[in-house]
Amino acid sequence: MKLYQDYEHASITMVEDKPFLDALQTFSPSFIIETGTYLGMGSTRMLAYLKPKKLYTIECSYKNYSQAKENLKDFPFVECLHGLSVNSQEAIKFMERNPQIFEDDVFIDDANPMEFYTNELMGMLNGGERVEGMRENILSEVLPKVADGNPLILLDSAGGIGLFEFFLVREIMGNKPYILVLDDTHHVKHYRSKMIVQKDPSYQIVYNDDVHGRLIAVCNNSERFNLLYDKKIEYIYLVLGRFGDIYMVCKKLKKPSLIACLEHFSGIVEELFPEHTCIKMKKVTDSSPYIARDILTLSHPHHRVIICQQDRTPLEQMKQFRSFQTYQEYYASSF
Repeated sequence: MKLYQDYEHASITMVEDKPFLDALQTFSPSFIIETGTYLGMGSTRMLAYLKPKKLYTIECSYKNYSQAKENLKDFPFVECLHGLSVNSQEAIKFMERNPQIFEDDVFIDDANPMEFYTNELMGMLNGGERVEGMRENILSEVLPKVADGNPLILLDSAGGIGLFEFFLVREIMGNKPYILVLDDTHHVKHYRSKMIVQKDPSYQIVYNDDVHGRLIAVCNNSERFNLLYDKKIEYIYLVLGRFGDIYMVCKKLKKPSLIACLEHFSGIVEELFPEHTCIKMKKVTDSSPYIARDILTLSHPHHRVIICQQDRTPLEQMKQFRSFQTYQEYYASSF
């Protein structure tokens, strides 16, 4: 854990970052949604110069929102919204259930992150006061209105809920195309969001800056990836071992399913079992199926990840099985 205020590049704003601006200006989105307006003089003004039909920007601090609304009055297509992009109680529970996000070797805003980000959610930073009955779930309200218009979505709100907000966008957008912009990808805010984008083949990264922590990716889901967003599909079957193991699992499955395997096996799996959808895992995860499982659990929170391999599985878990066949039969019984 490192304090962001100590980082030498912490002060640069998006409007000062010319390579990032040049990359962003290659797009001409009709609709833009931004979380984290602050005073409206940084990323919001930069997005306004793209001249969309509509730009929604969300800010939970009433003090900041009021100033931003004044600062952006010359842009009639910009609508400043006061409130939370997500549900406050669900966001707080997310932080409580996932304390490991504060333990990564990335930047963070305060030595007591739970208190800091909870206060930020309540609009209480920088001299702000809590507003009772503040509007919540604005992303779920506004994003469906523009979801069919290939929107640009910039996520830059409270650090501790960056990943939670990212998951919400993926759920709402489903298989619809959109342009995703993440700020603070070297920070607890979107460090793990970036990891997921890098490993998900439905995203194409078009700009990445590790120094300032900024990323632009185009999400162009095809029908093939519908299963990734289908809550009725309960399991992801993870097999990083030999192709024979993958074949056995695919053969046993009775309905279209998600198969996570190393990317060099994915082509033949898709050819032999077109009813299944492959999640391609990078070679780096081959050292441990548990690393791969953690990555999948973060990127697909609505699915349960089942490890279906014997290789690199701890002995204490394996000793109840007399052979590899009985191990696989154990998992196959739940298919």
